[in-house]
Amino acid sequence: MKIFKLDILLSTVSVFVVIAILPFLFSIDFFDPIKTALQDINVTDVYFSKLLDKNESKEVDLVIVNTCEVSFIEGLKEINELEIIQTLEKVNQSNPTTVGIDHIFYRDTTSSEYNIMTDMYIKHVLSTTKNLVLSIEFKDYDDKSNSFNKSRKTDQFYLENADVGFTNLTTNSNKNNSTIRNFSPNVIYKNKEYTNFAVKLASKFNPDAVERFSKRNFDKETINYRGNASVYQIVDARDILDNKYDPEIFKNKIVLFGLVDTVSESDRIENLYFTPLNERNAGKTFPDMYSSVINSNIISMIIDDNFYNEMPMWGIFIISFILCYFNMMLFYNIAVTNPKWFELSSILLFTIESIGILYITFQFFIKYKYELKFTLTLIACALSVVIFEFYYSSIKPFVFLILSKIWPDRFSQLVDSD
Repeated sequence: MKIFKLDILLSTVSVFVVIAILPFLFSIDFFDPIKTALQDINVTDVYFSKLLDKNESKEVDLVIVNTCEVSFIEGLKEINELEIIQTLEKVNQSNPTTVGIDHIFYRDTTSSEYNIMTDMYIKHVLSTTKNLVLSIEFKDYDDKSNSFNKSRKTDQFYLENADVGFTNLTTNSNKNNSTIRNFSPNVIYKNKEYTNFAVKLASKFNPDAVERFSKRNFDKETINYRGNASVYQIVDARDILDNKYDPEIFKNKIVLFGLVDTVSESDRIENLYFTPLNERNAGKTFPDMYSSVINSNIISMIIDDNFYNEMPMWGIFIISFILCYFNMMLFYNIAVTNPKWFELSSILLFTIESIGILYITFQFFIKYKYELKFTLTLIACALSVVIFEFYYSSIKPFVFLILSKIWPDRFSQLVDSD
């Protein structure tokens, strides 16, 4: 059996040359539907949607205050700013550890509806809230500069005693066809670093946990989802305003103000995101989670030190190259010794490898919280079947011609020894 041969090496290299070309091919508008479908597939989503324990006990350190209510005319809508502040004032009486409000507080002193007394009341309640985090939203993402061009945040007048954290769950991705699997702990906007909204909240509640999290120094963190809204304590702001709640529920807790449809009558899907917990991993489906619940999952993950690690890209490339080389070696020896078995054996080999890769991926993801991300490996194995034949019919004659022109003596020696 031939193990080391120039043809085997070059056919393997050809696979990765094709893989390198694929992104340029898919940049053509004609391939947009295929690109959109492929880029949002992740085999580990099956764990969250099908295997995750749906009876997970509730998070005890965090409470979500639902700032929306159902209107028969408008559907799901957020309560007004004054009501949010009145709700916050009541929550503060229960002495929460930290409070996050996913809402932009505007201040328009030129408006005919402007009321200085209301304005000062809002500022007073915000300034007397312990460990307050307000939101900033970045917009107009530029792929070329890898940065945002615009932002929306609470007026500086209200930020006397508050930190801000960015609430973006996507950057250049369209939320309508993107699954929220990970998040950025930090982003740069106009040469200033901003921290993620959920990370800011977690740091106020448990700074030691966030310090451990920060030492990981990942640009992107995979979200270890605990569950959807059912695993979190949720209190409607309207019930708080009407004194229909237990004040003790907020004591020494993280309190996150945000939208959650607690009556399942929302008709505004723009408030929802796709996550791996969605019952349907592919095809047309309905987004399944509110941003407040996604942020709650991030907070739970950080304060519980419940992270996913992942194999570095260089490790994935090495494994992919070795496995692809192994395929090409087997294909070559089968083609030389028994050509009629090539097609059947190549398909059988790819099937076995695919099943094996998926099994190993699941085992590491579930048991060891380690992401292998063998997408490149699967693509390389799939292409090896096609490229092997294409190499000998088209690529080899072309490559050998070029090499013989560049290094005629050395190349002839190499071919002879091979």
